[in-house]
Amino acid sequence: MKLLLLSLLGLVGVQASHHEEMMKIMNNINLYNLRSQCWGEDNVNAYQLGMMKAQEKCMQLAPAYDLVQLLTPLNNPFTTLPGAANPFQKLQSFDNLNKLTSLWRSKRRASTGLLNADQNDFVEFLEDFSEFKQDMATKMGNLTCVLTEMKYLTADLKINIEQYTKPIEEVEIFEEFKPEESMAGKDPEFFKKLAEGYMDCYKISQNWPQAPLNRNPLTKIFGRNMIFFKC
Repeated sequence: MKLLLLSLLGLVGVQASHHEEMMKIMNNINLYNLRSQCWGEDNVNAYQLGMMKAQEKCMQLAPAYDLVQLLTPLNNPFTTLPGAANPFQKLQSFDNLNKLTSLWRSKRRASTGLLNADQNDFVEFLEDFSEFKQDMATKMGNLTCVLTEMKYLTADLKINIEQYTKPIEEVEIFEEFKPEESMAGKDPEFFKKLAEGYMDCYKISQNWPQAPLNRNPLTKIFGRNMIFFKC
């Protein structure tokens, strides 16, 4: 009975995973068809090829910015935790790991409780956190590099709003772009509305209060860009 139940659960899991994959494929197909209707199939294919070339180029380039340093908060966020004995304050002030008997408790309490963290746990935590920052910086570095290569961002990582609002004949996202095959090239009114929409999103991102963006190192640097692209 248990074997049958496990088999049924496994079958349900496989079917659910298969359904999710099919939905993902269908969404990608629908998105491709939508872009083809709007910009022309040749332009969409050339755009995808240009993005792949930009990705390959960026993988071979050294980062233009030290994003690890930029994304590191100036203040330790754990210092605001309540309580007098804040264990994370030791992350900024320890000098010798041998003096750090436990990240969570004093020597008297080190043998009780569900957690029994030692120096190895502390070192592992620091290594994992450092690896997380490095991975995040690598992903953001590759993303900003590709967006810069595609002329969506300026060299200083700002929104290149001119690229979004210039006349359709002057767009230089990729060399093979054919304005006459796009809806924007065929319908001036459509392109005008499109450019106005981009400008509205740009104004929203630029007028967004800085205070809430400062709460996170990532949004402090890229928050306005994230708001623009989300818009």
